Amino acid sequence: MFGYVRPLKGELKVSEFERFRAVYCGLCHMLSRRYGFGARFLLSYDLAFYAAVADGLDSSAAPEFRRCAASPFRKKCILCKGNGMELAADLTVLLGYKKLDDEVRDSGFFRGLGARFLRLLLTPYYRKARRYRPELGLKVDEALAALEKLEGERCASIDYPADAFARILSAAGEELAGERTARMFYHVGRWIYIVDACDDIGEDIAARRYNPVAERFGLTGPPDGEIRAHIEGTLAFSLDAAWEAARELELGREAALVENTLRLGLYAVTDEVLAGRWKAKKSKRTL
Repeated sequence: MFGYVRPLKGELKVSEFERFRAVYCGLCHMLSRRYGFGARFLLSYDLAFYAAVADGLDSSAAPEFRRCAASPFRKKCILCKGNGMELAADLTVLLGYKKLDDEVRDSGFFRGLGARFLRLLLTPYYRKARRYRPELGLKVDEALAALEKLEGERCASIDYPADAFARILSAAGEELAGERTARMFYHVGRWIYIVDACDDIGEDIAARRYNPVAERFGLTGPPDGEIRAHIEGTLAFSLDAAWEAARELELGREAALVENTLRLGLYAVTDEVLAGRWKAKKSKRTL
C-alpha cells in the first residue's frame, strides 16, 4: 500500500506503541505463515492499522514472543493470531499486487521492469489470496475497474475517483464488523487517495500522468493558498467522519491507538504532504 496511515508516535504511551509494534510484527509473521517469506515485503503501515482495528474488535489473541529474520537473536512480542489478522494478511497481498499492477501501467517498459518482475514473483500469492477471499477479491476488482475508467477519462473531479478507491477499503472494513467498520475505512480510503494525489502531484505533472487534484484545479505545481486550504478541508472532513464511525466501535485495547492515528497521526501526515516534506523524510521513518 502507501504507508501514510500511522500513529503520531510521540503522543503514544509506551504500552500503546509496544502494542502497535506487536501488531505490525504479527502481521509480518502472518504474511510469512500464510503465503511465504517473500510476502513480508508487502507489509505496510496502512494494513498494520487495519490489523490493529481487527485486534481491537477481537482482542482474544494472546501475545507471543518469537524471533525472525529482522531480529534473529532477540525474541519480540507479537500478535499474530485470529481471523482478523488472517484477513489483514490476505488484504495486504490483494492490494500489494494491485499496487504493482498500477505501477506497471503508469511506467514505461524499462522504468516498469522492476514492478513487472515483482508482480511475477507475487502472482502465486495473489492467486492464493483470491482463493481465500473470492468475494473481497471481486469487490476490489470492481472498484479498481471503476477507478481505472475515471482515471483514463481524466475525470476533472476529486470526489469520484476518491470514492472508487474508498470502496476498496470499505469492502475490507465490512469484512471485519459490518457497516460501522465499512464506514470508517471508507473515509480512511478516501483520505489515502487524495493525500497520495497531493504527494505525487509534482511527479505526475512532470510525467503528464493523471492526477485528480491537478486536473480539478488546473495546477502546474503543488497546491497553495486557497486551493491548499480547500484540500485541507476535504481531507479533514474524511478524517472527522472516520473518527465518528470509530467512536461507535468497541476497540478494547486498541482504542487509544486508533484515536491517536485518526485524530493526530493522519493530520500530521496531511501537513507534511501538503508542505512537501513527506517524500524527503519517508526513507528516514522507522517504527
